[in-house]
Amino acid sequence: MKAFQFKLGALLRLKETKKDQALSNLAKAIQKVALTEQKLERSKGRFDKIIDLIKKHQKMHFDVVQMKILHDSLQDEKENLEKIQLQLNHCRDIENSRRKIFLDKDSQYKALLRLKEKQQEQHFLSESNKEQKELEDIIAARFLFHSNPAKF
Repeated sequence: MKAFQFKLGALLRLKETKKDQALSNLAKAIQKVALTEQKLERSKGRFDKIIDLIKKHQKMHFDVVQMKILHDSLQDEKENLEKIQLQLNHCRDIENSRRKIFLDKDSQYKALLRLKEKQQEQHFLSESNKEQKELEDIIAARFLFHSNPAKF
């Protein structure tokens, strides 16, 4: 039996490498989204603490200087929250685009892999049919030789 050789083997390896690279990029994007979400949660926590401090100071005593400082801190944290939220939205957009790229690369790789499997199956079937035909020819020749040995 002749060995099967896939003529597009180099292309298959290239597609697999591209798929793995796209998967790695997707994993990095997912990790960045998770880190940005943690950063957002920490910022929300700081924002809530500042609001609590403002409420305490309003109930106890009203010091204009401290209230001004707390209000400025609140504004800074609010701006920081908005900035982090924009970063998070951007990171999620990147994650979605990298997911689409990965899915595209994965489907290209799988299509080529299916082609290889189909060609391999056809090759084995063809080789099996050739062997079967050769065996039938040998059996037929032996039958003819044993049934009529004088003619040969």
